Amino acid sequence: MNYSFGAILISGFLLCAGHTALFAQSMSPEPAGDTPPILLRYDAVTFQPASPQTGEKLTLRIQTNEQLASAEVRWSVNGNPVETSLFDGSSESVELNTPLKSGDVIEVEVIPSSTSGIEGRTIQKKTVCRKAPPTLKLVEQKIEGNTYSARIEAKDPEDQPVALSIEGPPGMAIDDKGAITWKLTEKTSGKFDVKVTGKDKEGGKAELTYSFRVSRK
Repeated sequence: MNYSFGAILISGFLLCAGHTALFAQSMSPEPAGDTPPILLRYDAVTFQPASPQTGEKLTLRIQTNEQLASAEVRWSVNGNPVETSLFDGSSESVELNTPLKSGDVIEVEVIPSSTSGIEGRTIQKKTVCRKAPPTLKLVEQKIEGNTYSARIEAKDPEDQPVALSIEGPPGMAIDDKGAITWKLTEKTSGKFDVKVTGKDKEGGKAELTYSFRVSRK
């Protein structure tokens, strides 16, 4: 008795005479899972100012592109969450409304989303609040009799004491409350320059210069 076997390969199936076997062949690779798009570059997110001072407003600038529809902005100060903002792309930045003081560590997470709602890579940034220097302001000056007097208002953003010093005509003095006094003589006349310096205990410095004139009739 004679037996004959034949085999034909048709479109991925092997047909055998006498015995039939089906071998499914994969015609395409498995589809890859959805990968969230990278909607923002790391350098597209920046603090303004880069390192804020006490009392300054801090904003986060976000450079938009065609992919970006919105972004969730999560703020933390010294490791504690303080605010969550929504960036909708209509403005260039979002603002932190929490007051800042020297030494505060500010961290932000930006979670961008595409127009289809897919989240992109989270961008994290950090900055530190610096101590602001004191400020000086000339609030009054006058001459009464033979005495010139003026007053300097010195303020420190963190209410630290401000040490004051003065450079001016010989004999001019300033006290720790900012009161300036100078005794005039009968021959005193002309223009006089004054420079006041204020320093806080951390070395922050402010300078104020002004001039005044004494006229004799």
